[in-house]
Amino acid sequence: MSRYFGRIGVVITSLTLVTGFAAADGITIPKGTAVDLVLADGLNSKTAKVGDTFRATFQRALYVDGLPALAQGTAVRGRVDAVRSLGDGAKSGFISVSFDRITLSGADEKEFEGKLTSLRQDDRRRIVELAPKVSTGRNIDVVLIGHSTTADNRAHTLVGDDLAPDYTLSGLSATEVEVVVGTLLSMEFDEALTVSALDVKGAAASEARRIHVAAKTVTAAQRSLKERKYYTGEADGLLGATTRQALARFQIDNGQIPTGDLDEETRRLLEAPVTSPRP
Repeated sequence: MSRYFGRIGVVITSLTLVTGFAAADGITIPKGTAVDLVLADGLNSKTAKVGDTFRATFQRALYVDGLPALAQGTAVRGRVDAVRSLGDGAKSGFISVSFDRITLSGADEKEFEGKLTSLRQDDRRRIVELAPKVSTGRNIDVVLIGHSTTADNRAHTLVGDDLAPDYTLSGLSATEVEVVVGTLLSMEFDEALTVSALDVKGAAASEARRIHVAAKTVTAAQRSLKERKYYTGEADGLLGATTRQALARFQIDNGQIPTGDLDEETRRLLEAPVTSPRP
């Protein structure tokens, strides 16, 4: 496992706002934003140890309300939080990972919190179904399982409610976990992160991921979701958990990648107008 990142880091203070905004001090990427990462170091349950670190990079640039926030190739550091192997008695191996450091433009490193998620339709539907249990103290586990042998494939994941202990005893996938370099992992920001706007030359990409977080746009999307019976809350312009769950259900039903973000395609389907995040 690579020790690519040093110990330099700035702790990001948790933000109370769940909606992103562009302000004089930067662009806020909201909690819950989902991105795809390209794995730069392989993971294998036979050799991985808790605390091992690995590298991954952003598959696409990320734009927030039309402003470039994170460039394609932005590096993040992941760490192994739990691992079970057939060699230590498990009937099915798994690896649990999280993400804790991101390298911004100018080689500026920041600590942050990111968690493994899945953007597969069946997995995402399961995550939405389990979401109410989070408030009762239960966990939604997303773990890596099985073999990934083709570099352009997504990693295999399993989603469940405190599933890890039972899964290791199940024998459902009597194999080690092997995730090769180049495989796509999906990460969700587990806290808001404020970054400086990038030079457009450094972030421009025709396939950039574009999300909308401006309050007026989110409010319009919430009203549209409400009309379609996906959302029952207030149209308050906040991109919180309930709104994200409604967006994910709408995306699943419309054959989109169910990120739970108000991305450009979803905004168009919901006929929500583009508005400026600035006051």
